[in-house]
Amino acid sequence: MLKRISLFLLFLVPALHAERPNIILIESDDQRPDAIAALGNPTVKTPGLDRLVGSGMAFTNARNQGSYNAAVCVASRSMLQSGQSLWHYDDNLQGRVTLGELLQKAGYHTYGTGKWHNGNESLKRSFTAADNITPGFLPKGHDSAFATLTVHDGKIAKGANVPPRLSTDLIGSTALDFLKGYDGGKPFFLYVGFNAPHDPYTADKEYEKLYRDASGKSTVPPPPAFRPNHGFDPGVLKIRDEVLLPRPLDPAALADQNAIYDAMISHLDSWVGKLQDELKTRGLDKNTLVVFTSDHGLARGSHGLLGKQNVYEHTLKIPFVISGPGVAAGKRTDNAVYNFELYRTIADYAGAKAPDQAEGFSIRPILEGREFKGRDATYHGYTSLMRAVVVDGWKLIEYRVRGERHTQLFHIAEDRTEEKDLSANPAQADRLKSLRERMIVERDRYGDEDGDFWNGIGFGKPLAKTSNPHGKPKPKDHTQEEER
Repeated sequence: MLKRISLFLLFLVPALHAERPNIILIESDDQRPDAIAALGNPTVKTPGLDRLVGSGMAFTNARNQGSYNAAVCVASRSMLQSGQSLWHYDDNLQGRVTLGELLQKAGYHTYGTGKWHNGNESLKRSFTAADNITPGFLPKGHDSAFATLTVHDGKIAKGANVPPRLSTDLIGSTALDFLKGYDGGKPFFLYVGFNAPHDPYTADKEYEKLYRDASGKSTVPPPPAFRPNHGFDPGVLKIRDEVLLPRPLDPAALADQNAIYDAMISHLDSWVGKLQDELKTRGLDKNTLVVFTSDHGLARGSHGLLGKQNVYEHTLKIPFVISGPGVAAGKRTDNAVYNFELYRTIADYAGAKAPDQAEGFSIRPILEGREFKGRDATYHGYTSLMRAVVVDGWKLIEYRVRGERHTQLFHIAEDRTEEKDLSANPAQADRLKSLRERMIVERDRYGDEDGDFWNGIGFGKPLAKTSNPHGKPKPKDHTQEEER
């Protein structure tokens, strides 16, 4: 009897192994949540992502929680790679089990290419192998020569200097080569981190033609809620992102920049399509979970801002599309999720036990169309300058900038582009009070102990701590900070 049980288990283990999906995580940089044609953008051309939306599920209320760094990319990517929230993450993932580490322990071959913005030590731990790891920022442009890193045999090394070539092609072709060389052994985890469409804005001219008329003039319209200036100083106007164009913002100059931005998205989209083609050619599409997201959105002219150092919807929300075995195809959901939910979700599909560090929940029940009670509120912050809470279609934003206070209240269920501030409306006084009370509840839930913001805000009990809750020195004046 024991012998028969042993034989049964012997055959069962490979069967269970075979059922675990391959996993591809594609992450763009600075891509607005509305920058996918299939999700309602009439200007941008994204046939590859449109195909992914058609075969999978699009989350229209997926969010980055914020940042304690002007380089919002760093915080967002750390949260995703550790499964931790804004008040618990570490920039360089020190002491955290990264997503790649977790999957390696679960028997996956983990391979990475592209942007890694969380330190070399965590890079080495995360991948069995990695090629053409690119810098977090390409100051001379995406078509400039730059150095890359590799990971092989547990060692990190400098790769060859890349001659002038668009980073999107380098990263996309490296990912495609990995798929073409996959031997069908262990299940794989492929991480593809595109630097695009992050500035400096550098596009393939063929894709740029999609967004210009015969004279070369941009055909990209102004973004929703375009303003030449922000209505007040939000404390971020001297950050590098916000000085890419002079103020007041000129619509023609902005349109020219946004033509390049959209072209960069169309270019990386072409590689999303090529990766899907290769999966189908290799017969891997039926057993591969494909996740596409971005680290955060971008203002690009909305509300008189250009960057991501804010807590408006165009910046907090992210594209978030998942396709794969068992995923309800062609569906959309407005379930509120954070990007760090991906950690537990991917662990769930891989049959791996997420470590205690991981917060959030697996969104697999949502993907499979099962009944699921998700979040009824989301909470956000940017350094010691801003906090926001979203509840039942209403959004409260509180600012504290060098002692100056501002409040905004939006009914985003109807005012999706946040253009009608209702905070001074006497009819909304009770709602404002209720949302402030809920903001305190969420503050305490996430352990937001940043007294630099909260002490003197005018509501809620004062906090004992007056420093960045990451165990780091008190944040410097982020109004002067340069993005890394």
